[in-house]
Amino acid sequence: MAHVAFNLLHLPAKTLRNVFQLMSHSELFIFSFASICAKRLVKSMNFEMLELDLVYSRPCKLKISFGEHEEFIIEFDEFGTLSKQEPSDAFVFLIAYKLDIRDCINHVLEVYKISKLHTLKVIGAINNPQNLLKIIGKLDLKVLWIFFNFSENSTTISVYREILNHLGARCDVVSIYNLSIDISIQYLLSRDWNYINLAPYQPISADYLLSLNSRKFSSGKALSSKEVNIFLRHWIRGSHPNLEYIKLSVNAVDREIIFKNVPYYLAD
Repeated sequence: MAHVAFNLLHLPAKTLRNVFQLMSHSELFIFSFASICAKRLVKSMNFEMLELDLVYSRPCKLKISFGEHEEFIIEFDEFGTLSKQEPSDAFVFLIAYKLDIRDCINHVLEVYKISKLHTLKVIGAINNPQNLLKIIGKLDLKVLWIFFNFSENSTTISVYREILNHLGARCDVVSIYNLSIDISIQYLLSRDWNYINLAPYQPISADYLLSLNSRKFSSGKALSSKEVNIFLRHWIRGSHPNLEYIKLSVNAVDREIIFKNVPYYLAD
């Protein structure tokens, strides 16, 4: 059967909008790359996009979530260049335009009228942090999510420190998973950031908390009642002037020990 090409942009505006309503979000996303006119038309529809996430690993993945059950994923290498992936019309279309990862990010931000990358996930060892920092540029983030799945050494720690120094203050939340070196935890907690979140299995103690300098902090790792009491007494004496909110897990809660010499009242 012969295929007949048809230019959607030749349709009247009202008819074209009706056609758009029949297309999936992924189809519209790909269509928006076709031309400046196509980009402007899709943008004018004011479609909602839930999240734009970047997984920086091997390979890198740019994930555009349009709803609970619809997402579009594009793979890149660590330099931000489109990588080999399963053949598809979408991939052929994007590769023809020689788009890199930052081009795609900028396109999404403009078409869907959002100002931040929702989540940047950094997973595993990174040889050159400059590649990632170049991709992110001046873009703000909601969540910086870092997972250390290797044995840290002085080189890898310095690489992650460089990433955190550049991006930590620009995030709503910095979430850390699987960090094991003491000096790294103390370094993180001493940063003047908005919100630091440590994974439930992340080692933590009252000694670490004494370095806390963020505005918000949460940790799922259980502390003893005595450790919580030590921290609270330091806090009310003014040791953490930036701290506004903290969420801690306590093992075998003993209220008398936790609030010993700490003025408090029970909220309704």
